[in-house]
Amino acid sequence: MGIYSIVKEAATSAGCTANIESYHSYESFKELNLPTEEYLVVISASTSGGMAEDLVKRDFSKEKIITLIDVDQRDKYSHVFINLSSTGLLESLSSVDGNETDIELVGEHFSYKAKPPKQVTIGLPHKPKYLLDILKAFCITGINEINQRVESIGKNPVLSLKPTNLHSSQKFNSWFEEELSWSLSSSINTVIYSDDGASEILARKVIKFITDKNNNKQAPALLKWPEFGKDDLNDATGIIVVTAFAGDGGKLRQISRDLREYENNTIPRHFLVGVGLPQSMESWKKLEQFLVRNATLRPYSFSVWKVLPLGPDNIKKSWDALNELASKADNLIKSPLETITDAEAALCYEAMTECIANTSDSLLPNSNGVPLKLTEGFVFFEDKFDDKIASITQSATLLTIASVLQAAREHADPEKCLKPTNYQSVIISPENFLRFNDDILQACILRASLPSELDYSSDHHLSELMKEFLYKVFTRHGHPFGFAALEFAAALAVGKLKLKRAHTKELVEKAVEKVSSQNRALTGLLLMVLNN
Repeated sequence: MGIYSIVKEAATSAGCTANIESYHSYESFKELNLPTEEYLVVISASTSGGMAEDLVKRDFSKEKIITLIDVDQRDKYSHVFINLSSTGLLESLSSVDGNETDIELVGEHFSYKAKPPKQVTIGLPHKPKYLLDILKAFCITGINEINQRVESIGKNPVLSLKPTNLHSSQKFNSWFEEELSWSLSSSINTVIYSDDGASEILARKVIKFITDKNNNKQAPALLKWPEFGKDDLNDATGIIVVTAFAGDGGKLRQISRDLREYENNTIPRHFLVGVGLPQSMESWKKLEQFLVRNATLRPYSFSVWKVLPLGPDNIKKSWDALNELASKADNLIKSPLETITDAEAALCYEAMTECIANTSDSLLPNSNGVPLKLTEGFVFFEDKFDDKIASITQSATLLTIASVLQAAREHADPEKCLKPTNYQSVIISPENFLRFNDDILQACILRASLPSELDYSSDHHLSELMKEFLYKVFTRHGHPFGFAALEFAAALAVGKLKLKRAHTKELVEKAVEKVSSQNRALTGLLLMVLNN
């Protein structure tokens, strides 16, 4: 691929008039049969020798195969023009994503890492459309603590909303009345709600609305999913499915499938959702498309008050990754640095493990053991909660940052969009950690980001910039500027935040020397960076 001009120039210089054929994919290359006349195969670059090996297995002569650039000499399969392992270029390369290295950019695995990453600075253009509406209804008292168990669903979601705030919201109730007045079919006589501890009250509101509109005639049937069957729908002339909160809609999809199986005929159907908290707007639109389609030309009705995408399900993994890190530290007995004795390292690992164990439902604390907190002036709160700033929970702040980052991933302007292309990666600019200098905001950005968005290892300048910033954070861990030190060190230790390998090693060595026993939990996390 892309070497036709090189091959043409070489052939012209050699006085060769051979026909040159180009193949731009493995699939098309497989169609090449062994020529009956003299031939020469030229491969642009390789990291595995896979193409040359495949040709040799198909009876092509290894003497007639040339690879221009390879990471190793492969005498069994081809001649290698430039062997990178003999040039020193492969030394000190950082890992890109765990499976690739920077050099593979010139190989047969073409990656967007070949181009410097695009930096995105988060700001007001990334504010989600309905964020403020959600915050006004839930921010102070309506968001459960991080990883709080919700017994009604038997799960520990990282972020979840309290149904009481939805049911008591004047804006929601006004929307509810107006939406049903305009869109609810008069044939609806069956109300179905999901068994999640939040939707039954909403379902009963629907029944009251229908009963009041029908002048107190027979009330609609109330069914709880999944406790109904085919016989329960024999008299159904129209169905409304109600749920207070929905993520990507797994339950709604299952209810829809069950109804298709149980209904004798295609009858009017309406899906009513209070708040949608999907991973992305794309997944929400796919859910709506799935639910409204049926065997007729008329789509089913679909209503939702507000939708706030929170991004891929990777936030939960940050707590899981820390638990795995603590488990690994339990089995370590040696220090990776000569400046720290094994005995001191053991104390640091123990402090780190204890810190992680104590924060299963929160962010890591500052170096004084105090929970991270928000101060006034948070741009996405628009001064609406400055007088209640002490009541803002970590879960409310994390929900806000998660939704903002997802809005950035879906932004229509390519320059503001936090989404990679086939040709270029995208990262959260280091400037964000200076703009959002509250410790809790920095921590939430680290937790809610994707690993690729914190990968500074593919650009030397960015890696060095982050190295210098992190050194200041770690060495000032006892001051407000460095209160998120444990979170930054944890992101490094679990491999989510990446620098060049040499920069990482230099950073850890210098920071540990400075921090030492001042904060053993922080030192333990930094030592784990080198142990991973």
